[in-house]
Amino acid sequence: MASSIETKSEKIKDLAQSFFHSALKLHVSFQCSEYLNDKAIVGWREFEDEISVNYPIKGVGITATRSNLDMVDGEYGGFLHLEEPLSATSVTDELHGFPYEAAAAAYLFTALEVYGNDILEIVSDITSVRLKTE
Repeated sequence: MASSIETKSEKIKDLAQSFFHSALKLHVSFQCSEYLNDKAIVGWREFEDEISVNYPIKGVGITATRSNLDMVDGEYGGFLHLEEPLSATSVTDELHGFPYEAAAAAYLFTALEVYGNDILEIVSDITSVRLKTE
């Protein structure tokens, strides 16, 4: 039984290391995204020039009428138009709008919940082994 508990302890340790490694990677990604976003806001003219030439951004448009609500694809007369070109100025206007902190927190809490569920599954397994042997 001791080796089984040691194996489970090793699994928990591996899960913890993996979780914290992922959390640290998220932190770095978040910091980089926030930096690039702030840089684009401050240097918005250069940002608009760059995305106009090097990285045209596409959006989704909706043109709904009573006659086209039954069909989705805009290419065939439906209401949903994918890959609509956006002007650089409309993209720049949206830089302030993305909730980086909330998105990162939601992602991290979801990952933490999955981590907790995995730990609980292992611990429950250990508890059931102990109860059977006692």
